[in-house]
Amino acid sequence: MNFEFRISNLGFPWKLGFEFFSLTRTRLRIHPRSLLSGFTLLVFTTSLLATAFTATADPIDIASRRELFVDDHLIEKLTGEARLELRHPQPREIVLVHDEPWEGTGSGYHSVFKDGDLYRMYYKAWHIDTSKGKLDTSRHPLYCCYAESDDGIHWRKPALGLHEFEGSKENNITITSGTVGELDVDAGHPAVFKDANPSAPAGARSNSAGSTSAS
Repeated sequence: MNFEFRISNLGFPWKLGFEFFSLTRTRLRIHPRSLLSGFTLLVFTTSLLATAFTATADPIDIASRRELFVDDHLIEKLTGEARLELRHPQPREIVLVHDEPWEGTGSGYHSVFKDGDLYRMYYKAWHIDTSKGKLDTSRHPLYCCYAESDDGIHWRKPALGLHEFEGSKENNITITSGTVGELDVDAGHPAVFKDANPSAPAGARSNSAGSTSAS
């Protein structure tokens, strides 16, 4: 499929030709045109170019993996009554209560993923009090805590014994806020995920993106 742009009287009389073979293979041909006169500019609209790319695109192979149809990237067309619809969450039973002394009313930012036969959850543990219209967050620092489940419904908070809270390490705290080396760590905004890279060491497959600042 060929498209041609002709430009003259711009100080560089050239003919530019584009040949589209696929989404990843495009060839540019430039030929001098000394006989062109006047100003000639042949413009193909964005929609025409997009049609050219779409016509040569191969179907995307998603194999057996699950995909969210959030847009039309994987959908060629919808016919009949088919449509994209965002379904609303349905209220169900409570699966986790943040009622430990090191948790509280400000807990959130839950990251959940499946690791083998186990579901793992990491979340912010924080407490917010209100007094006379003002917020008070001084009860305890921000923590990152951990819970796990066999079915994703019934969760437990294992005593990890990693960090002390009020004189005891019988808690599920994984990261505490504070100074670590030259960094001020904010443990309360975790985004924990499992590294699917097969070359990742067994002890380094749970990773976290969080907030830090230089101390």
